[in-house]
Amino acid sequence: EMKSTGEVMGTGDSFDEAFAKAHIAAGDRLPSIGKAFISVRDADKSRAGSLARKLIEIGFE
Repeated sequence: EMKSTGEVMGTGDSFDEAFAKAHIAAGDRLPSIGKAFISVRDADKSRAGSLARKLIEIGFE
């Protein structure tokens, strides 16, 4: 009875895909510009720079 409580679920082959689907199902619009905050665990810091560069390339601050 998720509909009556306003909950949604997204499934996908990756966390990113499932997260995006859940937000779309909830009626949220994902931002395409603005400021982005990145919080990265130590094990993933080696890849954080390329993610930050991609966000800047597509218009995020």
